[in-house]
Amino acid sequence: MRKVILPIIALSMAIISCNKAPQGEAAKVSAPQEAAAIDSSAAEYVVDNKVSNLTFVGSKKVGDNHSGIIAIKEGKLAIENNLLVGGSFVIDMANLTITDEGMPEEKKAKLAGHLAGPDFFDAPKHPTATFQVTTVNPFMADTTNSSGKLDWATEGPTHTITGNLIMRDSTRGITFPAKIVVTNNKVTADAKFMIDRTLWGINYQSESSLGNKIINKEVKIGVYLEATK
Repeated sequence: MRKVILPIIALSMAIISCNKAPQGEAAKVSAPQEAAAIDSSAAEYVVDNKVSNLTFVGSKKVGDNHSGIIAIKEGKLAIENNLLVGGSFVIDMANLTITDEGMPEEKKAKLAGHLAGPDFFDAPKHPTATFQVTTVNPFMADTTNSSGKLDWATEGPTHTITGNLIMRDSTRGITFPAKIVVTNNKVTADAKFMIDRTLWGINYQSESSLGNKIINKEVKIGVYLEATK
């Protein structure tokens, strides 16, 4: 009997360990706001789409994670007195690559096609998504819900950014910590946070009635931008 019980316990522990929501810094969601007004004296930095990108990690309630990269199409950032004061960037939703280690290339292509299709991003109808900066404030540790034990959060944040994320037919305000470094000729912005995809109408397999086939609503997002004068 003991020989039977031990494998069952091990299997149960494995299922429990996989049946968890993602542990990450959740972006605060709000109503959309007007984009930040940019003074004519602000310097304009152009986002380099060759090195800038958006990364994501999606997961099932029970099962493996899937990760990928979505290209940044274009963008501009406004800098005044060495501070980010506004800007926006456009995400190329059809330019999506799966980065799962060990996955055959044909399966990566199939998964990328599914994510770009109507069940998720619906890139044929909505080929781009846009993020517009509305406010930028110095980072304050008590303004976030980070516990210091999360596996997906911005490292060394310097600022808190609020902006409008426009995706599919929905626009939501989101607030998240970011690390922003400004020099005379270059700006880098790095952030990691989570969003609830259903708030942007991406509802595929998010219903509780689906059992082990549920895909978590929370998606891990990483943004890395480089912009130069």
